[in-house]
Amino acid sequence: MPGGLRPRALHADQREAAQTGGTFGGGPAAEGPGQRPSGHATQRPVRSSLRERTRGRRGPGDHLRRGGDGGRRLSQESRTLLLRSNVSIQLRRARGEDLEAIAAIYDRAVLETTATFEEQPRSREQWVTWLETEHDERHPVWVVAYEGQVVGFCRLKPAHVRSAYRFTCEPSIYLDERVQHQGFGRAMLAFLEEEAKALGFHAMVSRICTENAHSMRLASQLGFQHLGTEREVGYKFGRWLDVAIFHKIL
Repeated sequence: MPGGLRPRALHADQREAAQTGGTFGGGPAAEGPGQRPSGHATQRPVRSSLRERTRGRRGPGDHLRRGGDGGRRLSQESRTLLLRSNVSIQLRRARGEDLEAIAAIYDRAVLETTATFEEQPRSREQWVTWLETEHDERHPVWVVAYEGQVVGFCRLKPAHVRSAYRFTCEPSIYLDERVQHQGFGRAMLAFLEEEAKALGFHAMVSRICTENAHSMRLASQLGFQHLGTEREVGYKFGRWLDVAIFHKIL
């Protein structure tokens, strides 16, 4: 990973909920090809200036009118977000040349954290397949650029392979550890929620390992409801792991 990122001193009020281990929603699923992951890795988040929007529930007909079955094209190939600390980050569609940075960020989550329950790093060939098969208009993969370097990636994943789940998605965010706790995670989750609404999704679900207290707090702060906890459903690093289920109607 690039070595030019400079750590920033943070004021107490700039500390935000970012998952331990650098991901949001990290749980049993993996981000590798052929997987339907759940989670994202957070880099040091700097608080975002984005405001959560509250809207009433919609029925399936509303989603169909908004492109819920196939989704519409996102309005832009890239987006610039201004964080509360006056730092700007860019989100853009992932490309083949981003895979090295994506793999490095995710490998750390695999090998050092419980943000994902995957235990072995993926090969480059597997990552190429992942980008080709799972990056589409309905479920795009975005990379996060800061100071000219890719420092994270995020996406909206299918919540389940069964077709009746097509109006539900799962946010996945992974960040380089050097940019954690600076607001990136909060801004990215708010961004993914806006995109989910634009694509006609009705609900978002997130499965978070309970060791990742920061991610759980971030989900709660952005309006996700904790529905319950699956006890000892994962086993990694020689210990049993619980997974909390979070949910939000858009």
